[in-house]
Amino acid sequence: MQKSLLSSINKYRPQIMGFAALWILVYHEWQLLSPAWSAPYYAERFIKDIGFIGVDMFLLLSGMGLSYAVRRHPLKEFYRRRFSRLVLPVLAAGVLRVPISRWTLGYFARCLSGYSFLTGNVTAFIWYVYAIAIFYLFFPLYWYFFSKSGNKYFFFAAALAVWAAAVFLLKNSLSDTAWLVMNRVPVFLLGTLFGWMEQSGKAANVKTPPAVIGSLIALVVGLALEFVCSVYGTKLLVPMPTVFLPALMVGVPAVLLLAAAFERRGSGGKVLGFFGGLSLELYCLQEVLGDYFIPLLGGLFPPLAVNIVFLLIVTAATWLLHWLNEKIVGLI
Repeated sequence: MQKSLLSSINKYRPQIMGFAALWILVYHEWQLLSPAWSAPYYAERFIKDIGFIGVDMFLLLSGMGLSYAVRRHPLKEFYRRRFSRLVLPVLAAGVLRVPISRWTLGYFARCLSGYSFLTGNVTAFIWYVYAIAIFYLFFPLYWYFFSKSGNKYFFFAAALAVWAAAVFLLKNSLSDTAWLVMNRVPVFLLGTLFGWMEQSGKAANVKTPPAVIGSLIALVVGLALEFVCSVYGTKLLVPMPTVFLPALMVGVPAVLLLAAAFERRGSGGKVLGFFGGLSLELYCLQEVLGDYFIPLLGGLFPPLAVNIVFLLIVTAATWLLHWLNEKIVGLI
């Protein structure tokens, strides 16, 4: 009997999250190593520039994970477990921003409260955490209607149709913040569908060999589209330089192919699993630590050494924050 690829995603979720977390770190902080304007330079730069797709991979996995959590826990416990883990990493990142970026206390309050995010200043402060909080907030409502529907595939398609209609109707009025969240709705809902399929026995329909072939084709097409959008600024369907469609066509196949690779090896790799466990804290701290340490290290070391030393620094800091977070959440 062929194994379902969705089962492999669930099995190797920490390792896939670790891969996505490191790709996002590359996107934010990697110092290019190749000689400028050489062929390797363009390849390295492209891999770095599309590292934001790690967020799409996160959201696919989050949708799957939440489909399990919402069935295991009462609503109050669901919210407590989700939101309690966000508080300390966000607070730590904000406290570090005060001296490093010379924030005023007023700006600190606006960023941590989510006011800056909600009013459109998307680059102000770790936008993904506030975006995922919105998904956490509304997910139980979506799941309620999804679980009550007779045909889950039709409901998923209908939800995408509603999303697409909203995107086109509001395309000239939504803020950058709203676009960042809206563009990630399809991949999150797809993750939810995958989670339901795995739990209801429908995942067996996603056979590994055909899914791998389809994923490889989608990945190649998605990378080509992403190149056109990222390098040339082409806009597809949605008025954003890096739109949802190429990211979706890269992020989802990347998750499936990683799951297939780990299953074939029979293991997912301890290093990636380690970083997967630190992914929230790593996301929260990487940019603020990068703003301080990258310029400092750049004056002392060549780019390769800067990348290695910074990875060691950010890993140590995020491990400590993760350890503290687990201790505190365990007491709540």
